[in-house]
Amino acid sequence: MVRIVLSLIIISLLLLPLTTLVTYSEKPVVVASTTVLASIIEDLVGDKVIIEYISSPSLCPAHYDVKPSDVEKIRYASLIFSHGIEPWIDKLVNASGSKAQVFKEVCRSWSTPEDLKKCYVEVADILKKYLGLPVDDGLSKSLSTIDYVATWLKNFSKENGFVGTPVVVMRWQRSFINYLGFNIVASFGPPETVSLKEYSEVITNTTKTRILLVIDNLPSGVDLGMKIAREVGAIEVALP
Repeated sequence: MVRIVLSLIIISLLLLPLTTLVTYSEKPVVVASTTVLASIIEDLVGDKVIIEYISSPSLCPAHYDVKPSDVEKIRYASLIFSHGIEPWIDKLVNASGSKAQVFKEVCRSWSTPEDLKKCYVEVADILKKYLGLPVDDGLSKSLSTIDYVATWLKNFSKENGFVGTPVVVMRWQRSFINYLGFNIVASFGPPETVSLKEYSEVITNTTKTRILLVIDNLPSGVDLGMKIAREVGAIEVALP
């Protein structure tokens, strides 16, 4: 199915008037699979490059549906960054004929401040090595900002009684919620992978402890989290 979609995209591009195609300046084009990576690149080098991203922040990148404009973005790229969870990235690169350097499994986790700092260092090293861009100033400012926010988060968590509060959490949010000090009683995976057995285990674990919150992952959908919350009498919240 993906091959058919990409074939149709290529055909549609060939039929587009030249005036509708993306044109770029002499600045290098850097394509990020997500807005997370795009934001990191922007913080590090600002307008020294043209930054394009593929997947919307409201969508899980693993389930993103490619568009004709995505092929065109990839075509002109000098570097391409992805987390390694996007099954469509190789097919887009092949369909576009791009000769860009492709970096996969970059910033696999960014849930905690320490994880995010590692992401910035990793991306900075690539931008410096392959494009020769000055990144030291942007990296230093970014790491300092992350440290400041980390301290604020810890204080906010303590002041608002997060520490030790029992919760159920969607697996992709587990690291961040654990960082804030919540007591994770149970967790669940992406809705499409949760079996009846896993669902029953989550309900059993939560009924043993009076939980207050079910914390969901917005890009993965909220229906399952809302169902769990209704069944155990908790409030469902979704984090992006």
